[in-house]
Amino acid sequence: MKKSAALVGASGLVGAQLLDQLRDIPRLEVWSRRPIDLPANVRATVASQPPVESAPFWEVETLFVALGTTIAKAGSRDAFAAVDLQLVLECARRARHSGVTTLALVSALGADPDSRIFYNRIKGLAEKGVRELGFPRVVIARPSLLLGDRQEFRAGEWISRKLMGPVRQLLPRSIRPIRDAEVARALVNSAKESGWSGVRILENGQMVG
Repeated sequence: MKKSAALVGASGLVGAQLLDQLRDIPRLEVWSRRPIDLPANVRATVASQPPVESAPFWEVETLFVALGTTIAKAGSRDAFAAVDLQLVLECARRARHSGVTTLALVSALGADPDSRIFYNRIKGLAEKGVRELGFPRVVIARPSLLLGDRQEFRAGEWISRKLMGPVRQLLPRSIRPIRDAEVARALVNSAKESGWSGVRILENGQMVG
C-alpha cells in the first residue's frame, strides 16, 4: 500500500478517520455515498458516482471498505442488506477483478453468518463473501460501539455512549466502546505491514486503547 489505495464509505465515522490516516498515500481514490469535504491535509480524487467496473478507481494496491448504515435509516432490512452486504461485496468484487491484492473491511463485533441476530448475520455474510473472493490478504476490523463525532444523529448510539461513557475504562477490552481513530489506525497499520498473507481479524480488544 505504499503507492495507492481506494476508500469507499468515507462519510462515516471510521471512513472519515481513514481519510486522515491515508493522507500520505501518493494516490488515494475515494468514493462516498454522501458529499464530503476533504481535510486540508488530504489529497485525493473523489468520485461523485459509484465507480463502474474496470474503472481506474479500482486499480490500486489496497481497498478500504467502510460502508455501513442502520435498519432505521435504510428503512427496511432489505435496504440495510443492500448496503452492508450487497454493496460491500460488489465493491470487493470489482476491486479483485482489477487486481487489488489487499482488502481492509470495517465489520462489527459479533459478526457471524449463522447468527440469529439479523445485524450480526449480515455483517458475518459480508465477511464470508469477501474472504471467498480470493484476495491474497484480507484484514477485517470488528469494533464494538464506535465513539466519535458522527455527522448524523443516531439515538441508539447517543444513549449507549451516555450510559457507557463514564464506565468505559471499567469494561473488558473485548467489548469496550472504541474510538473511530483507533479502528482506522489498526486497519491502516495492518494493510501497510508486509510479510503476511491470508485473513487477519482485528478483534475489539486488539484495537481499543
